[in-house]
Amino acid sequence: PVSVRYHPGRGLPDTFFGWWGDMDLRPHIWDVLCRSTGGIVDVIFHEPLTVRSFSDRKTLAEECQRMVSEGHRDLRPVAARSVAATSAAARSGAAS
Repeated sequence: PVSVRYHPGRGLPDTFFGWWGDMDLRPHIWDVLCRSTGGIVDVIFHEPLTVRSFSDRKTLAEECQRMVSEGHRDLRPVAARSVAATSAAARSGAAS
């Protein structure tokens, strides 16, 4: 299982990369390709699962869903990471 979280660039809504409901795919892809500069993508590759370890495909799917959901909870928002990185850089600069 893989958790993927997209963070759009400045000035774009958090939902920018989403495609849902009755949205037309072609205009959405065009908009994403033309306007998506400066974004960040977080990817977590979870521990592989062995299919034979599960009684059926539904149980396997439920475990994958659980792992991906946990991965999304573990990913901090970009702003929080930026603050943490800035604080760490300030601490290391102060220590030198």
